[in-house]
Amino acid sequence: MKNRVIFGALALLILILVTCFDSNVLNFGVAIVACIAIWEVFSATKLERKIPLIIIGFAASLMFTYGGNLTEKSVTLFLFVFLSTLIIIYIFSKFTFAEISQILFITIYISFALACVVFLRKMNPNGEYIVWFALFGAFVTDIFAMFAGNLFGKTKLLPEVSPKKTVAGAIGGWLGTSLTFVIYAIIIANITSLVVNWYSVVPLSLLCGIFSQLGDLAASRLKRECDIKDFGTLIPGHGGIMDRCDSILLVAPLVFIWVLYFPMFIV
Repeated sequence: MKNRVIFGALALLILILVTCFDSNVLNFGVAIVACIAIWEVFSATKLERKIPLIIIGFAASLMFTYGGNLTEKSVTLFLFVFLSTLIIIYIFSKFTFAEISQILFITIYISFALACVVFLRKMNPNGEYIVWFALFGAFVTDIFAMFAGNLFGKTKLLPEVSPKKTVAGAIGGWLGTSLTFVIYAIIIANITSLVVNWYSVVPLSLLCGIFSQLGDLAASRLKRECDIKDFGTLIPGHGGIMDRCDSILLVAPLVFIWVLYFPMFIV
């Protein structure tokens, strides 16, 4: 557990430092993370030898995550090209519909979700505070769930999906995240000129604690289906990049969409 906490905190610190840059540094960093995560899932699902599909998946990931300033027209065009390319390959190749569908789902799920980190950071004038909110929503939930599960966990949550997760861990992660967000919002309000919109922050905090765990459970189920313990070994105590990013894949889009309609801070 010690290594898990240390390297988890280190990974979070690196992410926070990267998000301090509203430039190509952020785009490039997120793009690299997305490509590594996609490769790990490709490997887990036995798609790593499907070279044409891998190339298309990486290209799509880079376009999503590196194109942080894409307009709605550009995104629509890119999606059309991506889908059309997959359809053409399906028609004129021996790749199965299941393989094409896997590439589509894996690429969109991971790259679009991580691209939302870039979109959040570029929200002016307080994007850095919002993107940190999203990162906390993913990582803090996991930490509180782990400690609550170890201390009070007896009843299994979904043993067929993740044998180690408990009901106490899920509740602890949810409550711990909500409390952390309240503290975070208070700190931001005191060190900046921003005014917290509590009508937005409170419900979003509660939702982040739920969606973070849904992303984690989805990854756990995939690992069980693929009969693997971790997606990789890049981060000691955690596994691969995908093992560390699984929680944020639903949280980042949730926060991005939510803030578009209900601003968290008032200038």
